[in-house]
This record gives sequence, structure tokens and C-alpha cells, in this order.
Amino acid sequence: LQGQDIWVTCRVSGSRPVKSVNFRTSVTGPFVPAPMFDDGQHHDGAPGDGIYGGSFKAGRPGEIHRYYVIAADDVGTLRLHPRRAEHEFHSLRVWNGSPTGPVLVNEVVADNETGDKDQAGDNDDWFELHNRSQQSQNISGQYLTDDPSNPKKWKLPPNSVIPAGGFLRIWADEEVGEGPYHASFKLSKKGELIALHDTDAQNNRLLDLVVFGNQKADRAFARVPDGGGQLFYVWRPTGASPLLSSRLPFQRYDARRTGSPTDLELRASGSSQSGQVLVFNLTGGAPRAAAAFGLAAGPGAVDLGSVGTLAIDPASLLVAPLSLDAKGAARVSFSVPKGVSGVTLYFQAAQRDLSNAVAVLF
Repeated sequence: LQGQDIWVTCRVSGSRPVKSVNFRTSVTGPFVPAPMFDDGQHHDGAPGDGIYGGSFKAGRPGEIHRYYVIAADDVGTLRLHPRRAEHEFHSLRVWNGSPTGPVLVNEVVADNETGDKDQAGDNDDWFELHNRSQQSQNISGQYLTDDPSNPKKWKLPPNSVIPAGGFLRIWADEEVGEGPYHASFKLSKKGELIALHDTDAQNNRLLDLVVFGNQKADRAFARVPDGGGQLFYVWRPTGASPLLSSRLPFQRYDARRTGSPTDLELRASGSSQSGQVLVFNLTGGAPRAAAAFGLAAGPGAVDLGSVGTLAIDPASLLVAPLSLDAKGAARVSFSVPKGVSGVTLYFQAAQRDLSNAVAVLF
């Protein structure tokens, strides 16, 4: 978080006495040195144990701090970590914490190749804002930016009102003449950030910030569910509309940009309406192997390492065994109970790794 002490520690060993240890940091421009200590008072363990510690202050939310460590012995021999610093370095991005207002950045499409077009017929990149409150919100005069050092990059025009539970799409195309909601910046499909700042009268305080990594063409990076705390790669961008609706009752999502590395895929088909049949198809598993099928009342984000991310809520998780056929596939179908409406459930499967998850609106 902004202003927080970031501690850097490093173990130093060798055949010669240590003369000095420091780390060097930079946001932009030259790296600035700072000392590290082995005195037991700088998050470095016990005095004289060969572990050195030092700290720096986190800057603005969204900024990336680059840093590396350099140690020298008594004859001037230097050791770097990483070895090729300053060509290589460690890095961290300052986090902003949870959104502080009712309006937040909800969905981002930074590589729009064949999806929605703007008023000029262009497949430009876009993102949407979502009002998660029960009252309309006037966000006129607030600012959006993709640069943490320039929080006032683009000002939302007058009469920018988002109704209760509503959405507003912003085209990120640097073509402000095409309409009131065309921002003066573009998005990089290699990853960057989008930040929402308050009005000048409110000292431009940070309201929300979303950081995204490398994107896949025509895939969104979005909160699941709308307005939720976790962001995932979503297979079908929704374009300033609810993530799930009667028009789009199924949505595939994953914490991984391209899904399962073993191509384990979970899809939903049929109907999620009361009294109808809902079908899940799992493909990409090992032939004639055991698998598992889970459902939960909400999304989740539990990192299971090389297996993947459990993207459904472990606290409400129910698991059923599956047997895969000779093609490594399985089918699960059931009748939706009568009277069920307005409920969203979340599904995911596991075999050699975790499949993508599927959100279903009943």
C-alpha cells in the first residue's frame, strides 16, 4: 500500500569479509542506493548472521518499484542479485487495497480484434465502469488514467451518471472526437493498469485501480461476479452489461489467460431455466481416468500452484466424482428444479489439473 515500508532482505556469504551491502531502487530514472544492515534491527534476523535488511517506502498506487541488491567484499569484488542487474531486476507494484467508492472498474478488453465496435466501426479497446450501489452515481469530473504518475489524464464529461447497478463503457482509443466516452489513452495488450480518481474538489483521491497482465485476443479481464473482489479472464466479453443475464446465462472464466495447460475444458449447454435440462461437458482429461466435478455458491481464488487456481468458493464447495471415457471426456446433466430463479452457482472440474470455471445464472 502507498506509504508502507517495503523490506528487502538478502543472505550474503563468501570466503572474504563483507565490506558493504545495499539495494538500489527505481520507479523511473536512475537506481538510487540505500544501505542494508546485519544488526538484528532491520528485519534481518539475528545480528551478524549474514542476513542483511533494508527498506523503502511504497509510492503511488499502481507504480512499479524496480530493485536489486549489490554486495562488496574487502577487496572490492561485487556480487549482484539478480546477476545481470540493472538489465534484470526484481519488481513489485504498489497495491491500492479494496475499491473505496460505489463505482469501480469492472471489465477490461485490451485486445479487441473481432468483438464490439465503437460508433466509428472500429474494434477499439474498451473497459467498463460499474455502479455497485443501489443509488445512481454522478461521476462527472472524476478522472481515469493508465499512468499512476498522471492521475488526471482523462476527465469524465458532464452528465456522466451511472444508474443503480448500471454500467458505463469507455472506449480506450485516443479518439476523443468520436464521442463523450472515448478516453485520451489506449490500453496495452501486454498489460498495464486503469485507475479511477475522484474530482478536483475531493483532492483526486484514488477510488479504484485494476492491474492486468498480458491479454488474449477478444477475452475480457473482469470481476466475477460483477462488482466482486476477484478478477478473472472471461471468455465472452459482455460490453457494458451484466456478466450474466437471461441472454447470457453461462460464462466461462479462469485465473489463467489461456486456460488449462492440458486443455482440460469445462463447458455448459442446454438451459438453466426452471424445469429445463442443464448439461456440462468436460474434455481434455486422461482416458479412462478419475476426475472430480465441483460446484459452489460463489467464486474463489485459491492458488494451488502448478495445478491451477481453484476459482470457486472452497467454503461452500460440493464435489462429486467423475469417470472419464476413452477420449478423456465426461458429461454431467441434471434437471433444474422448478421455481429456481435468480441464483448464480459456480462450477469447476479437476483431473490432471483444474479446468476453467463456469458461472451459471439460474
